[in-house]
Amino acid sequence: MDFSAPGARILIVDDTKIQLKLAMNLLAPLGMQMDTAESGKEALALLQQRKYHLVFMDHMMPDLVGIETARRIRERKAGEVGIDNHEIPIIALTADTIEDAKHLFLEAGMNDFVAKPMQRELLYEVIQRWLPQELLVPQGVAKKSPEIPKEKEAGTMQEGTGLCGIDVAEGIRNAGSAQMLLQLFGDFYTLIDTKAAKIEKCMEEKRLQEYTIEVHALKNTARLIGAMELSECFWHLEQLGRAERLEEILRETPKVLAFYRTYKTKLEQYGRKATHTGAITDTQELRMYLRGIKDAVEAFDLDTMDAAMQQLEQCQLPESCRGLLEELKVFVADVAMEDIGTTVDKIQRELEKE
Repeated sequence: MDFSAPGARILIVDDTKIQLKLAMNLLAPLGMQMDTAESGKEALALLQQRKYHLVFMDHMMPDLVGIETARRIRERKAGEVGIDNHEIPIIALTADTIEDAKHLFLEAGMNDFVAKPMQRELLYEVIQRWLPQELLVPQGVAKKSPEIPKEKEAGTMQEGTGLCGIDVAEGIRNAGSAQMLLQLFGDFYTLIDTKAAKIEKCMEEKRLQEYTIEVHALKNTARLIGAMELSECFWHLEQLGRAERLEEILRETPKVLAFYRTYKTKLEQYGRKATHTGAITDTQELRMYLRGIKDAVEAFDLDTMDAAMQQLEQCQLPESCRGLLEELKVFVADVAMEDIGTTVDKIQRELEKE
């Protein structure tokens, strides 16, 4: 990296919170101000409230797909109520074949695209291409310290971890580092029950569009952590969903979800840390960790939030708080900021009763 952009404000739009977390981690070294939206509608609302210099837009989302969201941004006329962002550069984030989708992106008014899994170098190239040049601050090329080869780093992680079915080297390439991959393992683990139940509900209620979006997202996140066979299984379900082949969906989905749930065992050590085995911690210390999580939420500081959560997991909480702690872990993994704040408040109220 030979530049930063501390004066730039960008918007990242993706309905998958693991993808938002990864994007923010990959882009953090540039020092930009980053906002996120989990839907096209949320993105449109933010674009009316605040001036941005660049938007990264997920292609496939539940309420408004990226292409339709981009069209609405372009159709907005200068002088309408709210901030004028109708000419902002829009970069598509897509796991689809680029050549198949390229013309659709351009027709909708998008300027460029980045393939998923996102790669830091490609993201930086796009930012250099589309951010106003006056916002790019040259940093000089610093001498890099020797890096551990990805293959060696992956081999070290693979030894004794029981990660059968996960290509660790691929996961490190996608996540950008072994440290980030370990965080994503924990997030992936924490969401398995929630996501599987949602897919089952969509299938039972024959909501095929929502079903397709959910399995599409899991195809991407499974690939992101190196679970390539699982990713292929979700890709197969996505194709069935797109073709609305309900009979095959009803037959194939339970088998794929059973396979998906086996990853709870594979990733248990990353998702279940010593939550209930730590030393008994006094109430004041617990409050400090909870305050740290809440402050990090307000600042949208994901690294600090994760660190505070890890500290909290090492504590022995009162019995009345343990169910709430499990809920909090899910919300932190899913970067559900409003739910995190609400759950922290509930835990604090329980602590007051002790």
